[in-house]
Amino acid sequence: MASLPTDGVLELHVRRLPKGHVSGWLHERQPGDTITVRGPFGQCYYLPDPPTQKLLLAGAGTGLAPLLGIVRDALQQGHAGPIDLIHGGLRPERLYLRQELRELGHESRHTHPPAKPSASAGRSGQSVRLRAPSGSAIA
Repeated sequence: MASLPTDGVLELHVRRLPKGHVSGWLHERQPGDTITVRGPFGQCYYLPDPPTQKLLLAGAGTGLAPLLGIVRDALQQGHAGPIDLIHGGLRPERLYLRQELRELGHESRHTHPPAKPSASAGRSGQSVRLRAPSGSAIA
């Protein structure tokens, strides 16, 4: 889940699997359809204390969804420390939201351009530095 409680909508990231009953069903839904959900179950959220702490978020595939929610929440709450987000996948086409991550980086006064997707040993990845404290340099 990538949405924030204040968004008013529920944003899910679901990769459709060829034999996936739930992913197939979800991808067949149309805008305006009503579905019932439970949860989320877990404890994956932003803690703002201290607001200057470094955040390192890493995930693969649709595991980007909760990380994106954490990043958005941290930025909305005025997080002042650096945020590094690393997203991986088995193939380059499994990396998604590339443009949105670049835009978040630019809007957040990042200190260097987001890294270009890379590939090694059959795996792919993208990373972005999203925010830095004012006047500081990030290595």
